[in-house]
Parts: sequence; structure tokens; C-alpha cells
Amino acid sequence: MGGLLGELVARAMTALPTHLRDDTFRWLADDIDPTAQAELQGVLARAMTGDQAASTDLADRMSVSLTFGTACPARPGAGRAQTA
Repeated sequence: MGGLLGELVARAMTALPTHLRDDTFRWLADDIDPTAQAELQGVLARAMTGDQAASTDLADRMSVSLTFGTACPARPGAGRAQTA
């Protein structure tokens, strides 16, 4: 499939799931750290434009709630050490 139809199908296949977008918006609304907000907003913006790496990163950040005793990078998101 080529042309415009192929591009639309490719975008639909890599579209950001609405639940992930909405979860991220809710997280951002409660985050009090402007640096963390800016970082997560950047990842979300790239994911919303179809950047597959950013979508994967966002899904990883928002996938689970952090539990104490887990080792993970400190970065914004439900599955990371910085919490809203």
C-alpha cells in the first residue's frame, strides 16, 4: 500500500492509545515539578505525532505504579521514581 492511504494506515497502526494519552494528561495535571512536567510533555508530544520510540517510552513510563524497593531510572511517570 502506498501513497496517502498507506501513510494513514501506518499512522493508525502506530497511533498512541487514548488511555495512555489520557493517563499521561492526568499525571501531568498533578505533577508539581516543572522540569519533570516538561520532560514528560516532550515525550507525549513526540508520541502524539507518531514517534514510535516516544510511544514505547511513554508506555514504559506510565505502565505501572512504582513500588518501594524497585530499581528504576528516576524520571517522570507512574512507573518511575518521581511521583506527582
